[in-house]
Amino acid sequence: MESYLSNQTLTGTAPTSNEIYSFYSEVFEQKISDGTLLPVIFPYHLLGIFLLTAYLCVPHKDSPKIYALRWPLLAFINWFEFRMIWKTSSVGLGMGSFAGSLSAYIILASWTWLVFKRPQWEAKRVQRVTKRTPLIKTEIPMEKTKDEAIQNGDLRKRKTSGSVKASEVGFSIDDAQKDENETYQYFWQSYPDNFTERVSWVVDLLYNSRGPGWNWAISSIPPLPPAILTKAGGPVSKRSYADFSSAGSRRFINRYEHLIYRLSRLLVCYITLDVLTTIMMKDPYFKIGPNSYALPSYLQSLPQSFLRFYRIVLTSIGIIVVMTSTINFLPLISCILGPGILGLRAEPWYYPTEWGYFSNIYKGGLGGLWGDYWHQSFRLHFTSPTNFLIREGYMKPGTFIAKATSIFCAFFLSGFLHWASSNSTFPATRPSDAMIFFLLQGLGIILQRALSQLLSSYITKFPKVIRYTGSFIFVLIWLYHTGWLLADDFARSGLWLMDPIPISFSRLLGFGEIDAEWISKRRQFRWFRGKNWWETGLALA
Repeated sequence: MESYLSNQTLTGTAPTSNEIYSFYSEVFEQKISDGTLLPVIFPYHLLGIFLLTAYLCVPHKDSPKIYALRWPLLAFINWFEFRMIWKTSSVGLGMGSFAGSLSAYIILASWTWLVFKRPQWEAKRVQRVTKRTPLIKTEIPMEKTKDEAIQNGDLRKRKTSGSVKASEVGFSIDDAQKDENETYQYFWQSYPDNFTERVSWVVDLLYNSRGPGWNWAISSIPPLPPAILTKAGGPVSKRSYADFSSAGSRRFINRYEHLIYRLSRLLVCYITLDVLTTIMMKDPYFKIGPNSYALPSYLQSLPQSFLRFYRIVLTSIGIIVVMTSTINFLPLISCILGPGILGLRAEPWYYPTEWGYFSNIYKGGLGGLWGDYWHQSFRLHFTSPTNFLIREGYMKPGTFIAKATSIFCAFFLSGFLHWASSNSTFPATRPSDAMIFFLLQGLGIILQRALSQLLSSYITKFPKVIRYTGSFIFVLIWLYHTGWLLADDFARSGLWLMDPIPISFSRLLGFGEIDAEWISKRRQFRWFRGKNWWETGLALA
């Protein structure tokens, strides 16, 4: 997007976040009126994922012609989503970054499920059916002695043996049915023949980013509980008995602990985000990116190197908090609704935690940071191209070429996702900086591993504490020299101008800007009517 603050004087005291937001809103409304921009409109902007869902609901294992239609569908989805990346923005919910992220994700998903994988042939999910076993029958065989008959006032009808009805022992037939023992039978469900089951299967496939409960689940999450694996007839590995994966992702056993975990994380994120955004708005950098406005007094004396480090740290914390808040909502909703409404897809083990052990960073260096500690929500799509090339015989697994290709593809696609996000933001940004940042992370991983292998004879002589410290220092140095690319672009995009906190306690206590309001009045959604009927719907403000 073009710069809208180029004619403003970037000296003296910086405008407040509300003033900048109001300015952006006025210009954005003008762009909407001119027809040069579109807001994010639902359901119009979900057309790509709707088409992908509809296509996968059509059986094509035995129809080469229908299967071949995936190519024109792929071309249309990619054309439509790239058009959305260039034409769509907003001044709410990340200043338009959501628009680009959504389109980029749909592009990645379309390539994964239409080209790199064959879900109708290969994918299976664990499913269950309810089996009911009655605890009593309508007639209960039993012995009845003469004395018992007299005690029950039933001398005229006494029997020495026989049967009585359930009602005679205090049960009704309905009571017997209520006391049935419900058990579950688990099985691996391939692409279903039944249409209703097929839709459920496809929706679960597309919207289940990490694959718990699927045979293609990513390696960083724990496997299914051993009891379920046993009932489903699959092999039970030793690691299935552990509630934590090797990377640190946690599998929940019961609904209560899952609920407490999600609620506590959201509460911590809410408080942290409130305090963090209040601190950020003191620094003009977090409002419009690098600029020449006057810094607050406590930052003016800092050397440039310390100032950069300070901003990178705040940006990192902010991204972790925002991501944690976002990815906790769906598991929380599923936990609240429960298996009674959502069935198997609401079981606590279906939502393992997203972040790994922090120790992965100093144990594995940059590779441990991005491959084990960082959330793995897009890992499937980032690794699918390389796995496809290996499966088709273009590369041999374990070779340097395969490893380098895997790293390059993963970080290139991650860069593409953030490039699209930056490109769709309303303020002016440098989308290429996001791509460069992620490509440099891949380069850093290769460099660190090469140095470790080259110097292994010396490194192994040091204690673990020294080795881990050296690995962690390498990570910090690399992120310091590359992190500014992404941090600057996030700041330019106006990401931190968003007001995700409906009630701010820090502003209520007077720590906010002069015109800050402790109850947010910014609207996030509105009803929009475009020039065409399909451009009408619920839109991001």
